[in-house]
Amino acid sequence: MGERLFPPTEASLIAEVVSRDLPYYQPEISEASVLSLNRFAQEAGLLSGPVAYDQVVATQFSHLWRE
Repeated sequence: MGERLFPPTEASLIAEVVSRDLPYYQPEISEASVLSLNRFAQEAGLLSGPVAYDQVVATQFSHLWRE
């Protein structure tokens, strides 16, 4: 897919970067992360109040996060 979107040199690097970083990719977003993001967005004036975890994260798919 990278070959269609990027020049050849850059496309050849994509697979290497993804395979190198794959162990660090995590599908879940923790409640602590959402709390931190809420706090940041409120302090930046982007939110007037916190947004609930289940409004930010598709928790209905949580059973897929660890498969």
